[in-house]
Amino acid sequence: MRKITKEAVDKFLSRETFKKSNMEVDQGYGQFRLKLHGNVIATLDELGVLTVSNAGWATNTTKRKIEWYPWRKSSPKELELVLEWCGVGW
Repeated sequence: MRKITKEAVDKFLSRETFKKSNMEVDQGYGQFRLKLHGNVIATLDELGVLTVSNAGWATNTTKRKIEWYPWRKSSPKELELVLEWCGVGW
């Protein structure tokens, strides 16, 4: 994981705002949003529900940015299957 991605993810999971380069964490409507190039790729709500999206950009860059899932202990192929099951296919 790249340094900026790690910083953004740490802030996102800690529910703190952050902005650096192409990554941003902001807050609104009772949730924190992790953004890549201004597109929301993950949200974390008040109840701790994590929602992930490729925001319509099925690129390797977006894929790398959302492979940080805290629960992710699977192989990249298993991750791809989970993402497709969730409607975030590549």
